[in-house]
Amino acid sequence: MVVEFGQGRVQYVKADTWYQIATNFVMSNIPDKIFPCRRYRTADAILSGAKELNVELIRDVLDETRQEGGSLTVYSNIYDLKNGIIHIYNLRISRRPWSFPWPRN
Repeated sequence: MVVEFGQGRVQYVKADTWYQIATNFVMSNIPDKIFPCRRYRTADAILSGAKELNVELIRDVLDETRQEGGSLTVYSNIYDLKNGIIHIYNLRISRRPWSFPWPRN
């Protein structure tokens, strides 16, 4: 679920799919759900065709949706909750992230 401020109030946006995408626009301000964001549409295309959820799939989504130029994506994170590992990618998505175990208390 995405919680956002749109149309003058707090909105709760639930996806009809097994995944939830949020990029840099207010989804509740788009009544026909034809979202104007290339990054959103790219992520949706990749995820809708996926057979299973895994770190490689999310890395591919991040790689295809990163921004270049003046609005450069500086870093991306993947939190692998099943295995307790955090993957941090700096600037470009590479096959060699900084990976470390999730701190457990």
